[in-house]
Amino acid sequence: MEQVYTDVLKNVSEVNKQAIESVLRFNRIAVRAQGLMARQQLSAMESYLDAGTRHMDLVGKTQDPQELVKLATEINVELGEKLMSLAQESMDIQAQARDEVTSWFEDGVKAVQTQAEKQTETATKATKAAAKGTAKKVA
Repeated sequence: MEQVYTDVLKNVSEVNKQAIESVLRFNRIAVRAQGLMARQQLSAMESYLDAGTRHMDLVGKTQDPQELVKLATEINVELGEKLMSLAQESMDIQAQARDEVTSWFEDGVKAVQTQAEKQTETATKATKAAAKGTAKKVA
C-alpha cells in the first residue's frame, strides 16, 4: 500500500513539473513572437520617418514641381514596397507562432493522455491493494 502512495506522489509531482514546463514553453513562444512583432513595428516607423525626411529634403531642394512629384512618387513607391515586405514578414512571424502554439497544444494533449493512463494504473493498483487488505481482514 505504501508503494501506491509513493506512486501517487510521483504522478502528482510529474504533473506539476509538466505544467510548469508547459507554461514556460508557452511564455517563450509568446515573448519571442512579441519581440519580433515589435521589431517589425519599429522598422515600419523608421520607414515612415525616413520617407517623411526625404520628402522634406525634396521640398527644400527641388524647384521644378514636376520633378518634385516624380521624386516624391519614387519615395512613396519605395515606402510601399518596404511596408509590403514588413507586412509579409509579420504574417510569417504570426504563422510560425501559430504553428508553435499548435505544437505546444498537441504536446499538452499527449501529456494529459499519458498522465491519465498513469493515474489509471495507480488507481487500479490502489484498488487491488485495498481489496487484498480487506480480504485479509475478513479471513
